[in-house]
Amino acid sequence: MQYLLENEESVSLYQEGSFIPEITPEILDILVRRPERFSLKKFVVSGLEAKYFEELVKAYGVSGHASTGSARPILPGKSSRRTEPVEVRRSNSLLSVIKPLIRFSRNLPRYTQNTRHVSEKAQRLRFALLNAKEPDALIFKEIPQALGVTLDGKKTETDKVRSITKALSHALNELQNAYLKLLEECRAGFISALRIPEKTPPRQYLSAMAGLLSGQVLDPVLKRFMNAVAEKDKNDDAWLEGIIMVVADKPAESWRDEDKYTFEANLATLAQKFLNLHQLAAKVQAAGNGTFDARLISITSPNGSEAREVVWVHAGEQKLTEAFKTELTASPLWAEATIKVKQAVLAELLQSLIQGTGTNLDIAASPEKRHIKIERNKNKHGL
Repeated sequence: MQYLLENEESVSLYQEGSFIPEITPEILDILVRRPERFSLKKFVVSGLEAKYFEELVKAYGVSGHASTGSARPILPGKSSRRTEPVEVRRSNSLLSVIKPLIRFSRNLPRYTQNTRHVSEKAQRLRFALLNAKEPDALIFKEIPQALGVTLDGKKTETDKVRSITKALSHALNELQNAYLKLLEECRAGFISALRIPEKTPPRQYLSAMAGLLSGQVLDPVLKRFMNAVAEKDKNDDAWLEGIIMVVADKPAESWRDEDKYTFEANLATLAQKFLNLHQLAAKVQAAGNGTFDARLISITSPNGSEAREVVWVHAGEQKLTEAFKTELTASPLWAEATIKVKQAVLAELLQSLIQGTGTNLDIAASPEKRHIKIERNKNKHGL
């Protein structure tokens, strides 16, 4: 054990044939009790491999004693959300390169460990790092093969080394930024779906919108969304992750690629509800005091156009409204009609009533049938 501790950076430890990248207190305990389960291997490199290895040490080599269980950012000048800075001490050993690379891959978010939204080289490199069994094979065979570069061939030694280290740096950069890229795509999705004005800070804008609806929303998902939007104690990234969690019902760092499609579909539905209620609340606020009901009605036509109108029903008109509804529903034709026929009649009536006064909006989708949406809200005055 004394030899292993003194030569940790040049001798690798194996437990029943499996490479142990970190000698933890737990591993040491097993080593003391069951030494027959372990074996050691010392590494010596020379020639072109030595030049390639020297470049890796310059970029990624760090003393194995610099930290326990944490890793510095793997790329100079970059920071990873899943790694922590540590004191850097250079070492010319193979394990001084292997350990930070393997630690880096294992500390990546689960999304990054599984996503196909990185290049094929980055995917192959990730697989090699996550499944590494032999340090020397990983460095001199598996990493070059993953990057599509070999240490043999007709290139000069300098060109070969430069090709591998450049490709490695690029692939590591992709993996390091994959999750941050996902968050930025989600942020852009919120800006688009919620129609946040250009150059307007999304957090402040959404917080102001949510404040207008405070205490008026009953929909549980929309209520959770508003609570997440109003969160003040988190930094911007954590705040964004919080509202993504509400929309997708799953932490972004744990996503599979297909979860992004679920997020986009849920966001479209939630955003439309949020915008409709915000429009209704804004008009109610502008109307001032009074006892009345208000409903936001929108009809989407087959050509993709949308007509919408806020319908106000004052207290004095409630009885007339109820009487008209009673007379309509008591009609023999109404009683005999199917639900679809009744919906079609209402769609035609509503469109004819609001088309001239409502606001027509062009939207991307063109539904096959009209879709009627009625949002209702009440304020402290009866709305």
